[in-house]
Amino acid sequence: MGNSALSKQFPINTASTTSATFQVDSANTGPKLKNSSGVMQIRDSADAAFAKLSVLTPTADENATTKLYVDARGFVDRGDPTAYDYNETGSKAVLNTDGTWHDLDLSAIVPAGAKAVLIRLETCDDELGSEFKLRKKGNSNEYNIVNTNTMVASAKHPWTVVVACDSNRVVQYFGANRAFIYIRVVITGWFI
Repeated sequence: MGNSALSKQFPINTASTTSATFQVDSANTGPKLKNSSGVMQIRDSADAAFAKLSVLTPTADENATTKLYVDARGFVDRGDPTAYDYNETGSKAVLNTDGTWHDLDLSAIVPAGAKAVLIRLETCDDELGSEFKLRKKGNSNEYNIVNTNTMVASAKHPWTVVVACDSNRVVQYFGANRAFIYIRVVITGWFI
């Protein structure tokens, strides 16, 4: 983090004081900590705006230590799955490839709060150009979808794609109206 203020520690002693605002640095240019109706806010130096980060008021114990945890957002690796999550082998029983869009509910794998999923996808078909598509549930335009197709007949076509999911962790898939040799899907992680 270099010289950023985030890499420094600023001790603040609030015991026996009535002040509701504390400047983090001595030059009055850094952020302020402010007690706003019982919620500790991190505000800008002008006290005009605050970050979306707050701490509930600590206990009355003057020696209490409040730990502030920042919710780290980003990619979450699922780990090491031992099998495909979906393995369609031509029967259309696992993934219905009938030329229309279908829901793929990932809520048993992906936790609440996920915004997108990282999917490892393998397709194989004996006809060139067979399409398999993925999109966020609710999207209807063709511009923001994952579109895969068979480039070599009867060969494995591996893809690693990111697909946005809805709040219920549902994406949608579309398979050309045919029985693929196989379509294999593994959820390798998700984005929070």
